[in-house]
Amino acid sequence: RFSGGEGGLTAHAVNPGFVCSDIWRHKSERTQRLYQMYAKTSSQGAEGILRAATEEHYGNRSGYYLVDSVPRVSSTLSYEEAAAEWLWSVSEGLAGVVSFGEPEPIAEDEREAVMTEGVEGAEVCE
Repeated sequence: RFSGGEGGLTAHAVNPGFVCSDIWRHKSERTQRLYQMYAKTSSQGAEGILRAATEEHYGNRSGYYLVDSVPRVSSTLSYEEAAAEWLWSVSEGLAGVVSFGEPEPIAEDEREAVMTEGVEGAEVCE
């Protein structure tokens, strides 16, 4: 979105919910049929993204969190600056890119420890 907000840009988070898209193509045919019974279509999943990108209401300020196309309040953790800075830094390391300065990629054998650091009961999905 290139209108509204500071500097003319707004940023929002969108959780489309459970969407039966091509990402599941490697699952068994039976599993895919089950997903199709309960999941949204790709078009339905895209609705919230399109709303955030096109509806005038969302161009007034940044920070909306849409779940199933409906604005919701995100978790209290999502508002913690220190957590956001830590996540950004870890993400840059995992991706091997940085916004400023030299990249410090995280070694493959250190990734799981970094991703679960400080998160009680966290598991890394394979």
